[in-house]
Amino acid sequence: MRSSGIPFTEVNIWQDPGAAAFVRSVAGGNETVPTVTVGGTAMVNPPVSRVVGELRRVAPELASSLPAGGGRLARLRRWLSGSGGDRR
Repeated sequence: MRSSGIPFTEVNIWQDPGAAAFVRSVAGGNETVPTVTVGGTAMVNPPVSRVVGELRRVAPELASSLPAGGGRLARLRRWLSGSGGDRR
């Protein structure tokens, strides 16, 4: 998410028992990280595209500040698909 420019707050679940309990409650009893919450929707180890989609749905004013095309992740995908120009 850092490389995509998505603003977030990182919480260490091994230092915050309440956060650990929340993660277990949405991850089938597991302490799976990252667990991301956007607008009340919890997502366990989601792809960045899902986080961006949820952010655009619930907070379009925040999503509008994200890089067009998804930032570095989209550039990497374009590069891997061969449509990203120079592969140096």
